[in-house]
Amino acid sequence: MAPTGEAALAIVATEEDVELVLMDINLGPGMDGTETAVEILKVRPVPVVFLSSHTEREVVEKTEGITSYGYIVKNSGETVLVASVKMALRLHQSRVELAASEERYRALFDNLADAVFVTDADTGEILDANPRAEELAGRDRTTLLGMRQSELHPPYCHNVTDTDGKQR
Repeated sequence: MAPTGEAALAIVATEEDVELVLMDINLGPGMDGTETAVEILKVRPVPVVFLSSHTEREVVEKTEGITSYGYIVKNSGETVLVASVKMALRLHQSRVELAASEERYRALFDNLADAVFVTDADTGEILDANPRAEELAGRDRTTLLGMRQSELHPPYCHNVTDTDGKQR
């Protein structure tokens, strides 16, 4: 437990075993809970759950722009608190696993020997392209993004299968 925002920030920065931050909005003098949460998230992506007696719109809205895992009203009871913390930990674990999966996908996508263009099924707009696609199209990825596949010269615009399985 940290008595101030500055103390909480120091703990998260130095203690690797912090798995979750339960943050009050009002911390007294110094940084408030929302400012502290923003600074903590700059240090590392630990789940933050806000705990406050405030239910006023403007107070709750201060937390909306911060990556948090919930807002618990004080005196909600131990059952609500424990359930909210468990949900926050599960959600955080899911986000960690999703990020790892996306990293694996990106590594595979970027290192494929074949050219891959990901296109919008309705418009044919190029949403992504791997390095081999850039090489074959003779354009960098930023130039390709937003183009229509029909703007590419053959063979890139023929026999293309969209993500919905339709041939274009």
